[in-house]
Amino acid sequence: MATTKIWKFKSRLDRLIDYTMNGEKTENKLFVSGINCMPDTAFLEMTNVKKQFFKTGGIECFHGYQSFVEGEVTPQQAHEIGVKLAEELWGDKFQVVLSTHINTDNIHNHFVRAPIRGKVIPY
Repeated sequence: MATTKIWKFKSRLDRLIDYTMNGEKTENKLFVSGINCMPDTAFLEMTNVKKQFFKTGGIECFHGYQSFVEGEVTPQQAHEIGVKLAEELWGDKFQVVLSTHINTDNIHNHFVRAPIRGKVIPY
């Protein structure tokens, strides 16, 4: 059975996104997805939304994980479960980067969710 935890993250959003999308942990980013954002530009997109809604201080994002027992799922299954969970929890309201790390005995997902609702309005 998977274990899931989500918490407020107040440090550097760019570093967290880079860590979660690390190619060595995600099979060259094969197991990286974006919801309402493109993973490679997620930092810029999330930052733009924060500026657009005057929310540039405080919580940078929410960071979470979903860890599976060794042998419980394949990397593909874990990633699919993570995407479905993120869509169920945050749907079309938030920007989320989801990464599945397969470099440990316990396959696990990382969620980086924007702190506010909204999407970038093109200039």
